[in-house]
Amino acid sequence: MSDDLAVVALLTEPARKRVFDAVLAAGGAADRDGIAAAAGVSRKLAAFHLDRLAEAGLLAATYRRTGTAGRPRKFYSPTDRELAVSIPRREYELMAELFAEALDTGKGRSRGQVSRVAAAVGARMAKAEIHKRPSSNRALLALLARHGYQPVTRGGEIQLSNCPFHALSATHRQLTCTANHALLTGMLGELGAQGYEAVSVPKNGGCCVLIRRPGYRSPDRRWRPPSVA
Repeated sequence: MSDDLAVVALLTEPARKRVFDAVLAAGGAADRDGIAAAAGVSRKLAAFHLDRLAEAGLLAATYRRTGTAGRPRKFYSPTDRELAVSIPRREYELMAELFAEALDTGKGRSRGQVSRVAAAVGARMAKAEIHKRPSSNRALLALLARHGYQPVTRGGEIQLSNCPFHALSATHRQLTCTANHALLTGMLGELGAQGYEAVSVPKNGGCCVLIRRPGYRSPDRRWRPPSVA
């Protein structure tokens, strides 16, 4: 059994999967008590599963003192580890790298086409989703979750805790982030989800796009998405 397959097998245990999902939903470091409550399991069982997930590299564990006295508490947060299981083996990421390299070194017109195609694909994805769910907001959250963005709603914004294109953005950041922004803009345009807009935000970790309502005051500073046209 490959290492990735062995790690994926860990998540087939229902309680462990709920614990893992609770950490992802926390949107940052969370302690055992909070995770146990969110997952609906005892603190002892949560601690067992959390440590197994940390040993597998899916979670990072750190100690933090939360008061002036007592022992430091253990907090858990997601790592950047990516899992890929394919039988038989496929190399889709390699082909994506080849396409991205060609577009990055090509003429501006061909790179600009990426944004137009991404927006059209996003609209098509949203159109298919809205037929399943009458609420545009629920359709949006379901769509984001299904495609790995790990959305967390806070006030008038939806933070995307994960970048589904992390590996590609490391080598072709401008192209990937611009295409991602166009993809999400296409989704929002088709759904019309309570006037949400996709805003590019510079950040380390998570997604380079923040979804929020116009006029909502957010700590993230707005910046213009990089142009590839």
